[in-house]
Amino acid sequence: MKLKTIKVQGVELRIDPGVLDDFRVVDLLDQIQFEPGKQTRAAGLLRLIVGEQFTDLLDALTDEETGRASTENAVQALMDIMKELAPNS
Repeated sequence: MKLKTIKVQGVELRIDPGVLDDFRVVDLLDQIQFEPGKQTRAAGLLRLIVGEQFTDLLDALTDEETGRASTENAVQALMDIMKELAPNS
């Protein structure tokens, strides 16, 4: 397994690009894109893709004033990761 190092919203992540060949990832992508109201699946998808780095990423996305990692920032991070792993998709 060859890991790809990418930087997303200030966080360096090491991700196996082969994760996109996992049918669970494909299923979650399908649900997010084509089923209204299923955007909440983005958290599970992000966790599947980044694995043990999930907490580190959320910590980096957390606003110091509110103590929250906004959905907008997390979804943007997910989109940035997808662009890095599959730039031609």
